[in-house]
Amino acid sequence: MIDAICFDLGNTLVKELKEDRALRSDGAKSLYDELGMRDRGIEYENFVKIHDKIWAEEEKVRLKFREIDVERVITRILKELGIEYSNIERLINVYFSPKLRYVKLFPDVPQVLEKLRKRGYRLVLISNALPSNKLVFNYFKLDRFFDEALFSYEVGLRKPHPDIFYEALDRVETPPDRAAMVGNNPFADIAGSRLVGMKTVLIVRHYIEKEITPILPDYIISSLWELLDILAKY
Repeated sequence: MIDAICFDLGNTLVKELKEDRALRSDGAKSLYDELGMRDRGIEYENFVKIHDKIWAEEEKVRLKFREIDVERVITRILKELGIEYSNIERLINVYFSPKLRYVKLFPDVPQVLEKLRKRGYRLVLISNALPSNKLVFNYFKLDRFFDEALFSYEVGLRKPHPDIFYEALDRVETPPDRAAMVGNNPFADIAGSRLVGMKTVLIVRHYIEKEITPILPDYIISSLWELLDILAKY
């Protein structure tokens, strides 16, 4: 029996037209403008060098499936430039909000999630995400469907680390053998959830190289509508 269904966000529920790493230049430009750095005599090229260096240093935590501390990133950038700014939360929002221009909700998402809720499933989001993905989640009002939402930058861990899956299931009081994970990433979503004993559903919204599928999922789908048929078996 399946009681809880966990979902990835990017390219599972929401189509990302531009990945987070590619969006950093947009964020850097927004931050540069917000702080009026040109008026402070700071050239954009010099700012970008500092910005890129700090991101590269902070990103190393991901080698252990830890997540970047975005507040620390912004604070370090300000300190390096000698700028004082008290509202770090505002700067984080300014930096990550450009992503909203590059996302679309997959058309099958609202209806399928609504049907799952009506059928009594506990729904949980588990996203390897910086604040940009939480902005996207709220922008599309997806919170109305979910019992819990875990974003890696808040939890401090990234999929496939098993503890982020255990944390998600603990929040909805569901054991792994009564839960399923739906995601588009064979490594982060499928290998990670399989490791803790969940059922696994790989959604292929676009082509996936066979070589990056380390563990075969229990099911492969191309639309969330197919998930309803799978769950009917349990």
